[in-house]
Amino acid sequence: MISTILGYLFEIFFGHIIADFIIGVYHWIKDTYFDPHTPVLGGIFIWSSRLHHIRPQYVTTFCDYDLFVSSAKWTLLWMAPVFYYIEFSSFTVTMFLTISLNDVVHKYAHMSDAERPEWATFLQNINVFQSAEEHHLHHTHPHITHYCPITPFVNETLENYNFWRKLEDLIEAKFNIKPREKENHFVEDKRYPAGIKFLHKK
Repeated sequence: MISTILGYLFEIFFGHIIADFIIGVYHWIKDTYFDPHTPVLGGIFIWSSRLHHIRPQYVTTFCDYDLFVSSAKWTLLWMAPVFYYIEFSSFTVTMFLTISLNDVVHKYAHMSDAERPEWATFLQNINVFQSAEEHHLHHTHPHITHYCPITPFVNETLENYNFWRKLEDLIEAKFNIKPREKENHFVEDKRYPAGIKFLHKK
């Protein structure tokens, strides 16, 4: 029985860590190779990421339910085959829930202790969630490190090995695809969400 419980706990832990890595890869791809004006993808997936670097507190204006549902519907699209072929398990369910909750966890990393629910602060303190101090490292100009938003563990390991820069170098060497400019030009315009309008490259 103890071995069974330990097996479940290992699956939950591993699912949580793998989910953080998957989100980090997704985040890195968006930040590194696309911009808000990328056809089709820009408005759906990229625009909000670029906006977040300029108005990081904007994410705190959304309720937890909306953030969860928004992430969960996209996560379910690509995880449905995972559930079908691997079946439901502690590992796959934890992956799904962690990825679906990533925007909620991210939101809490941008809130003060007074603003954040006590249970979320507790989970930050025991390293289940990433703290505001840890997440701030990604928001240091030019936003090219610490892409994983859930745990404090994955970022530390990847940055120690300079993982993202090595991956970019490999992609450039093999496919001649270079990282884009890390920042986008913008103007303040109240007609746009959060008052930001991104400008096309000249």
